[in-house]
Amino acid sequence: MNDSPNLEMSQKDCVDGRAAFQKPRLLFITYCFPPMPAIGSVRAGHIAKHLGLLGWDVCVLCPDPAFYRTTTGDESCAELKLEQYGVRPIFTGHRWQFLSPGYLKPPKLSILRLAGKVGRRIINALDADPIVGWYPLAQKASKTLQPGDVDVVLATGNPWGVFRLAKNIARQLKVPYCLDYRDLWTANPHFAHRKIDRYRRLEAELLADCAAVTTVSPRTGECLAREFHLDRRPEIVFNGYDPEEFREIQPDVFDHFSVVYTGQFYPPKRDIAPLFHALGRMGNDGQRFPWRFHYYGFAESYVMDAARAAGIADRVVLHGAVSRREALAAVRGANVAIVISSVLDQGTPAELGIVTGKVFDAIGLETPILAITPTGSDLEQVIATAGRGKAFCGSDIDGMAKYLIDLMAGNLPPANRPEEYSWSFLALKLNSVLRQLVDRQPSA
Repeated sequence: MNDSPNLEMSQKDCVDGRAAFQKPRLLFITYCFPPMPAIGSVRAGHIAKHLGLLGWDVCVLCPDPAFYRTTTGDESCAELKLEQYGVRPIFTGHRWQFLSPGYLKPPKLSILRLAGKVGRRIINALDADPIVGWYPLAQKASKTLQPGDVDVVLATGNPWGVFRLAKNIARQLKVPYCLDYRDLWTANPHFAHRKIDRYRRLEAELLADCAAVTTVSPRTGECLAREFHLDRRPEIVFNGYDPEEFREIQPDVFDHFSVVYTGQFYPPKRDIAPLFHALGRMGNDGQRFPWRFHYYGFAESYVMDAARAAGIADRVVLHGAVSRREALAAVRGANVAIVISSVLDQGTPAELGIVTGKVFDAIGLETPILAITPTGSDLEQVIATAGRGKAFCGSDIDGMAKYLIDLMAGNLPPANRPEEYSWSFLALKLNSVLRQLVDRQPSA
């Protein structure tokens, strides 16, 4: 069945309940939203919550959670508590979800599972959008809103089809729209194949048409401005941390010095090998302290192969894919959290702008950080501002080894200004951007 059983009721609640709120009114379009177990849900959930706290009436257009594969252990971001912040969902149906099975429930019929495998191969070969079945139903769900119901539209990507969806719905509602980039789209250094003419033309069209752009780091904003000749650089709204999300996270207890990495790799640029060589180079100093490297994620074979090559396979513990709550507990209990943007000493502007969300988890959980990133990157600057960590080039194996030994000896880096990356601080910038769009409208 394609349409959600909760669709009609949730839309009606959203529209009828709006009378209790004052302007400004936001329609927030996002494919990833709590409790979907995707990293994009974290930013989206925090945006909705903290704009609600700042006085916005927020309607979120997103897939019905009934389609998600699992929500077990992923109750962070308070997905069941967002209404208290003035956030209401417009849940949508979802067709052809078997084309994008990562976070969605698999089909019950074996014939559909087989069709999904074939379909995904075709989608990958064509570099097409695997959630193509969601957009028409999201557009249909937006029809419950009329001009005058919303003051501004905000869409966060990826997936990038939400940007075109935002344009269509904003035209329908006769309001401006803002595009929020969590990553680069066609200029993404990890996905060079996206530089297909039709995608670049579409991205250029959307950037020229939208009223504002936000993104997650200064260099990412510079790349967009340069690539697409933007009159104004995008506003920077970093990913961040929410102290309330972390309040109930209990730390895992390790009986040794624990080095923790959570998430994915993108070899050869986002590679674990330099860290493993640093761990292997600690020599006798490292032998004085019992230590282990703990990995939480899908890339277990890759991690173990790299560990064998570095001669530390006996010190590596694989935990597999876990919920966000379990990953946060591991980071909170760790002696050091590892963050990697690129192992290259020098990076392109796009690579220098990569600031992975996991660094803000470590900042908020007050866990020391070892970051591997090119010289002069935005990630290096984030750590310098927040404190509690140190950044290294991928070639500085000796520097990383010495830093790890210092941490083992109890020499912890001091905190500087971590509060600058809390969502209560970051949301003020986004609030300002969106309110300016509202204030420019004649009706305001």
